[in-house]
Amino acid sequence: MKDIQVIDDFFPEYIQDQIENLILESNIRYKYNPSTFDPIYAPPDPNKEFQEGAQLVNPFIEGGNLLLNDMSHFFLLPFQIACLKLKIKFNFNQLFRAKINLKFKQQSEKDKFINPPHIDIPSNSLNSIIGIYYINNSDGDTVVYKGDNKGILTPTQNISPKKGRILLMDGNLYHSASHPLKTETRIVINYNLIL
Repeated sequence: MKDIQVIDDFFPEYIQDQIENLILESNIRYKYNPSTFDPIYAPPDPNKEFQEGAQLVNPFIEGGNLLLNDMSHFFLLPFQIACLKLKIKFNFNQLFRAKINLKFKQQSEKDKFINPPHIDIPSNSLNSIIGIYYINNSDGDTVVYKGDNKGILTPTQNISPKKGRILLMDGNLYHSASHPLKTETRIVINYNLIL
C-alpha cells in the first residue's frame, strides 16, 4: 500500500446513509475524552501551534477485543470494503482498535483548530495501517505529516471530511485531526490494523 490512499464513494450512498443514521439515531454509548490521543504518542510542540480539544468516543475494539455486543460490528464494513478494494488481507484479530470519534464545533482565533500530531499506537517496529472513515460532510481536515517524534514535522497532505470517504495510511505517519469551526459535528470511525 502507498503511504496514503483516499477513496471516495466506494460503496452505495444508501449504505453511507445507513451508517450515519445508526451513529446519529441509535443508542450508542460514548465516553468523554478530554484529548484526541495519548500524549506519549506525540512529539513536542514548542511553538504551541496546536490546540487540544475534547471528543466523545465509542470504542468498539480495543486491544484486539470486541468491547460491545451490539450493532458496532456493522461499523467495520467501510474498512473491510476499502481493504478488499486495495487487496489488503487481514484477520479480525489483527484489528487492534476501532472507535467512533465525535468532535463538536469550536471557536478559534486562528481560523483553524488543529489537534497535536500523533501516531495512534506505538508502532515503531510494527507494520500497521490507520483507517479513517468520514461519516458526515464537515470541516475539520485530517492533516498528515512527514517527520519524526522529535517535533520536526512538515504537513504533506490535508484530507477534508467528506461523507463516504475513507483515508488509509501507514500507521507510522504522524497525523492530526481538526475540530470543525463551521459545521456542528465531525464524526469519523478510526481503525488501527496491525499487519
